[in-house]
Amino acid sequence: MEKRSGPMPTIIPVGTRFGKLTVVGDRECIQREQHERALPYYPCLCDCGTRIVTLRKSLVSGKAKSCGCSVNRRRNSEFFTREHKDGRIYGIWRAMMNRCYRTKNVNYIHYGERGIAVCLDWHEYSTFQKWALGNGYDTHLTLDRYPDKNGNYEPVNCRWATNVEQGRNRRNNRLITAFGECKPISEWASDPRCAVSHQCLRSRISHGMDHHQAVTTPPMRSARNTRRLSK
Repeated sequence: MEKRSGPMPTIIPVGTRFGKLTVVGDRECIQREQHERALPYYPCLCDCGTRIVTLRKSLVSGKAKSCGCSVNRRRNSEFFTREHKDGRIYGIWRAMMNRCYRTKNVNYIHYGERGIAVCLDWHEYSTFQKWALGNGYDTHLTLDRYPDKNGNYEPVNCRWATNVEQGRNRRNNRLITAFGECKPISEWASDPRCAVSHQCLRSRISHGMDHHQAVTTPPMRSARNTRRLSK
């Protein structure tokens, strides 16, 4: 808005500029349902060629500076263009920042409240985006803290992982070792070398049974089932 000396006159002259808006007509008093009295509006022409009618108060306060084209142009250039037309990376970054620093976020209790933070470099979206595109980002992958699930979000502790890999890396996952391999219970239950069901395997581990024995020992038939088979 152009600098002016003294207060703005009650009647705004035609030709007065406010940002990209130029007043092109006389004041019109329009009655709105939510207001008891008619309010002063001015017809304006935006630099982009769009004509709008704007409230005097919005013009004088600086709230109205264009027809809205400036906001749309900024969104297009700063959001879609800078992200290579992929808003997914920005959404992942925004979600990461929210759960670590926004106390009203539903996941804050599991992240920010536990002391999990985002490295200072990644507070700038452009830095995070550059890391993502240079470290295996793909549309079917998600951001995973690895190897330290309780660590911060930083390049040395993050990777792009599939949903299966994410599941293996959960905090509450119970890892067991058999045949020299360390995997979650759910994966061992689906392994052809496992002799028991998922429920039985989990029960054995919870009761302190040796991992290898828990995986390889066939289930014991109850006396009741044995009698049935003998008939």
